[in-house]
Amino acid sequence: MKKKNKREIKQLIQTLSVFVVGNTHHNSMIQPWRTKGISLADIDRLKLVGIPKTSCTLTNAVEKYVSIFDYDAETFRSPAYSGNFVEQILSRQKNWVVKTFSY
Repeated sequence: MKKKNKREIKQLIQTLSVFVVGNTHHNSMIQPWRTKGISLADIDRLKLVGIPKTSCTLTNAVEKYVSIFDYDAETFRSPAYSGNFVEQILSRQKNWVVKTFSY
């Protein structure tokens, strides 16, 4: 892994970290660079991790639950989305509940 790529991946992880809900300094869910493997127990607390392809591989059990952005190949793999939140956002009828406060 080139030092330039490592630096760029760490910067990318730091940039994407603003989208991780619930991340704090006391409860860090982000690791900009990790060289050891990731287990199923790790994905319970880690939400965003930068890992090198050369020294860190993911087991099939872990790959089943994580999204992978390959920086070098510029590809993205992810489990299929299941839910209705995106459908609600994209539907023609947008019924957003707005709470109003009166003083």
